Amino acid sequence: MTDTKPPTPPMSPALEAATIAKLEAEATYALAQARGEHAKALESEHDARLSAITLRIAEEIEASRLQADETHRVYRFTTPVDANTAQHCLQTLARWHRLDPACDIEIIFTSPGGSVVHGMALFDQIKRLSIHGGGSHHVTTGIAGWAASMAGILLQAGDTRWMGSESTLMIHEISAQTGGKIGDIKDDTKWFEMLCERIAHLFVQRSGGKCSAAKFRKGWERTDWFLLSSEALALGFIDEVR
Repeated sequence: MTDTKPPTPPMSPALEAATIAKLEAEATYALAQARGEHAKALESEHDARLSAITLRIAEEIEASRLQADETHRVYRFTTPVDANTAQHCLQTLARWHRLDPACDIEIIFTSPGGSVVHGMALFDQIKRLSIHGGGSHHVTTGIAGWAASMAGILLQAGDTRWMGSESTLMIHEISAQTGGKIGDIKDDTKWFEMLCERIAHLFVQRSGGKCSAAKFRKGWERTDWFLLSSEALALGFIDEVR
């Protein structure tokens, strides 16, 4: 049996930028040395040292942020939804549940969406933990920046749903590819249509009567449906604007 490591949480944009800057500065310094360009090498060495200091500061800030989020049970979903990112979130939520079966949990999405299969597995887990899903945690879900496609669906799993005042929610029909025999294509199409119906039902149900099934289908069929925070609130897809 081989040991499997849990997926590594994504770096913050600031930490990622600092890491890239450090690597670029070190590469420039090495190239200048190789070419025998003394003055340029000194300048590049200085840049590399500054980048290293910037990276160290960014790492310290990131570590402090992660510690604060861990303490307050805040999960920042800042990547596309795929097998690794969904699994990392699942593992984190499961750990928080074991440590404190009644703690408040917040999940903040800044994500373009992604895999429906892995996303719906995460949706089910969030809902199981949430009060409205019969669990013991008050789960808050929010949008900072934007949440598109699967990320917008995951937003609906929370007990309380919020958006930043300048954030955007984007909803559209499932994007999928299929192939093979005609029968396989028909079976896949049937499954995609079933998923679309289920997701539409989730949004309509969580709207609390503010958005009918007909209005929802008109909004998302064959187009990307972009909603500002005020529009999402009016349709019942969120509970508050922050």
